[in-house]
Amino acid sequence: IAAGYQWCEYTQKCYRPWEESCTAPKPIGGDKDEHGCLIAAGYQWCEYTKKCYRPFEETCSIGGDRDAHGCLTAAGYQWCEYTQKCYRPFEETCSIGGDVDVHGCKESAGYTWCEAKNKCIRTWEESCTIGGDVDEHGCLVASGYSWCEGLKKCIRPWEESCPTD
Repeated sequence: IAAGYQWCEYTQKCYRPWEESCTAPKPIGGDKDEHGCLIAAGYQWCEYTKKCYRPFEETCSIGGDRDAHGCLTAAGYQWCEYTQKCYRPFEETCSIGGDVDVHGCKESAGYTWCEAKNKCIRTWEESCTIGGDVDEHGCLVASGYSWCEGLKKCIRPWEESCPTD
């Protein structure tokens, strides 16, 4: 030991660290992690399924806690019987018999269903049309509509005339 020798458990003999190493040779292509997953083949451990998997072939659900309806509870989703969909209470409400429509839009908060965008919107915040080509009165400009102050509605000039004040 005075000459710098150290004991190697693997080889069961003394060695000098600056001259040789005391590590077991790794098998080529056979490196495994602490769970026995073959690293060189792209495998890694999935704690949820308790098995080795390859991310490019399958997924390992984080938490893996989906309820009977498929709602991912780890992300805060819950099932809403009224709207028949998963929702997060901190983003929207599930009011049975309240002012929530069949799509889950809360009318008292100003939300209405937009079929074109497949989501609840506030019409004063965003347009329901794809491309947002409506004017400040909600007239669909791309379809030729413009606001008629005399009739208080959107019209197409070639379909009806707008009386002037």
